[in-house]
Amino acid sequence: MRGLTNLEIAVELITWRARLEKGVIRLPRGKSQWLDDFADYLLYRDRRRHLHDLQGSVQYFAASHATLSDWYRAVLKTGEIKVSFLQGRPRIAIDSFHAWRMATARLDHDALLTYALLDQVPDTLEPGRILESLRGWGVFPTAQDNDLERILRRGVADTHVHFEASDPIPLLWARLMHGHDRIEAIPRYSHRDMQAIVNNPERLERRRFERRIVEQAVQCRKDLIDRVKMHVASPAQGAAGTTYLLNERYFLLTVWRQVREDFFSDEELRLWDTYLFAKNLFHSEQQQFSGSGAGLSRFRQYLDRGESLTEARAEKRCKRARLERMRRLVDFATEPSDLQHIELRIAPKKHVRDYFTAFSLWEKLLNDYPDLKRRCAEGRLRIGFVVHFIRKPEETKDGPLFSGLRRLLDRHSAVLHLFRLQHWDLARHIVGIDVANMERGCPPEIFSPFLRQLRGQDILSEKGMIRLEHWERLRERGAHRHPLELPVLGQTYHVGEDYYHIVDGLRHMDCVGRFLLESGDRLGHGLAIGADAKGAAGKRGAPLHIMNGILLDNLVWLYHRGQSFGCLDHAATIKVENAICRLSELIYDTPVDIPLLSGLQKRRYGLPPASIGAATSREDRLFASHLYDPGVRGRRHDWADAERANILDDLHEVTTCLQDAVVRDLRARGIVIEANPTSNLATGAVGSMEEHPLLRHLRCDHDAGLFSINTDDPGVFATRIENEYALLFSAMLKQMDRPTAISIIDHLRQTGMESSFLHRMESVPSR
Repeated sequence: MRGLTNLEIAVELITWRARLEKGVIRLPRGKSQWLDDFADYLLYRDRRRHLHDLQGSVQYFAASHATLSDWYRAVLKTGEIKVSFLQGRPRIAIDSFHAWRMATARLDHDALLTYALLDQVPDTLEPGRILESLRGWGVFPTAQDNDLERILRRGVADTHVHFEASDPIPLLWARLMHGHDRIEAIPRYSHRDMQAIVNNPERLERRRFERRIVEQAVQCRKDLIDRVKMHVASPAQGAAGTTYLLNERYFLLTVWRQVREDFFSDEELRLWDTYLFAKNLFHSEQQQFSGSGAGLSRFRQYLDRGESLTEARAEKRCKRARLERMRRLVDFATEPSDLQHIELRIAPKKHVRDYFTAFSLWEKLLNDYPDLKRRCAEGRLRIGFVVHFIRKPEETKDGPLFSGLRRLLDRHSAVLHLFRLQHWDLARHIVGIDVANMERGCPPEIFSPFLRQLRGQDILSEKGMIRLEHWERLRERGAHRHPLELPVLGQTYHVGEDYYHIVDGLRHMDCVGRFLLESGDRLGHGLAIGADAKGAAGKRGAPLHIMNGILLDNLVWLYHRGQSFGCLDHAATIKVENAICRLSELIYDTPVDIPLLSGLQKRRYGLPPASIGAATSREDRLFASHLYDPGVRGRRHDWADAERANILDDLHEVTTCLQDAVVRDLRARGIVIEANPTSNLATGAVGSMEEHPLLRHLRCDHDAGLFSINTDDPGVFATRIENEYALLFSAMLKQMDRPTAISIIDHLRQTGMESSFLHRMESVPSR
């Protein structure tokens, strides 16, 4: 392998803990043991590299980048990161946006931007005057491309935004530095979280170091402010996020100017180095970037990190605290000026009064916040909410499988319905419902009956099925029917993102599309439709681990849909039939007819039988055995042996054919897939933007009608809607000409606007 680029070396050097602890703020000239130690560290970071190549790269870098200032300059200049400040805000040229994302996964973006800004303004211009001319500078910079900006100015929608994940980490850092939050109140550094890793000494030591260096940064900041005699007012507790950011950028500009003009002593440089090191580490650990760990279980560790424990406790007692945080969240979520439609996803509430309080506060925020009120009143911005129910795998020891989750869904869905019925004037802000969180081990059919009931499809009259206690109470009061004042809620479903096998994700996408969704509804992520079926086994690098029951369901679906779409040849048909026969006999003690198993897949999207004895058909008896028969349930949850599971990899040509067929079917049904580029990169679902499954199906304008582009979790992933389009656009330019790419981007933009659930509420008046 090659050595490292100067950009890569600079990032590694700036973030190297041993360098900081030894107080090294400038590199020795010529060959030295210290540089060799750094090369050894780089080898430790990536064992695939050659030590001699690394030593050569380090020597070459050190010859022209001796100081801390030089290292930051190297990130920008040798990384060819083009930063411009236009129309009052910073922009990153789209051809260097990938390098920018790579650098800011480890380094604070504001430290780099303020350094670059000093190259573009007169030396005599005061930091305050500089920042006055950059009033459009939001939390994060935007990618810059004239063609892309022209298209996005027509208006964009962001219909997949988790509201609680819209808390920007840079504001948490700023509150911490000003003493408005305490280090022990940051969840990652709390006693609870530290105790959770006490049996992992290496991890605990790193966490303690991280906490210690962040604590030091608070004092370093105070010392530097005193030494440069900086006169800037500290933000008041609960101030707007822009005030915190302005204060921090003023500080960064002032100190960088002193550093670049060689006014600092070595002692002061070490204070500055410690501050930047701590801030870099804090941001890289609090936000999720590509390479930080795969899977939704890893993502869960980053969710809600922008809220301190102190703030969370205050919100339970004080409406003002809730209002302040709500404003901070909506400030960031609605920051892009081209944004016209946004749907904010929130978790379900336990009581009607919780919804009433939340949306009363929301209306107060709209009335008290002039800028937001004006944008909404002028029709430049429309905001709606989507309630997303929470998936979680369940190991039920007593009672039917998923009985606990079904009871919770019964209550949560009934509470939401009652709120819409009793307070329709507030409930008009809720435009849709969703299911999110852990996809593996929690199939869509668990949620289907409750979602259908919420949308006015009365399923309570079905005899012999499990009882929905809360909905039955509503029916006894005649309060179970859909509210007349409100339209049917839009439905979206996170699916095809984090699966055992591509066929597993593809099956769920297809079944949700056929058995649950309607025209105008959406699917979240849906990566399974474009993932590389042939290369799946090689990418996995290990045998497929999948449960017998899921493997059987996948094979039955593949057989049924493969025949429907003409994807199965004779040899593949025989192979799948034999596999289904053997696996069904293993699970049910006797082979089960494929048509019966196929019909069961649709049946499971309804209410399950109350017991095996209550089942009146063969399908229902089979369905009931999954829930009530310990033997069947246990065998379905046993892990399939590798030889049996490998059949899914062997049938990659069938899978590829089915991917295209499912895409055609979803398009014909009028269902849109919500794509989230940065999210997919960060959670490890996609290796690089060029490999994103979305690109496989984007070859012309017609294809774009199936997809919308969204941010998912802008605070967690440090992104904006414009940057999501930029990531995709940059990857498209490597595969097609610019006019074609621009045309497709515009169609994606239109699809996002047209698929918004906000259109459903246009005829609902406000009281």
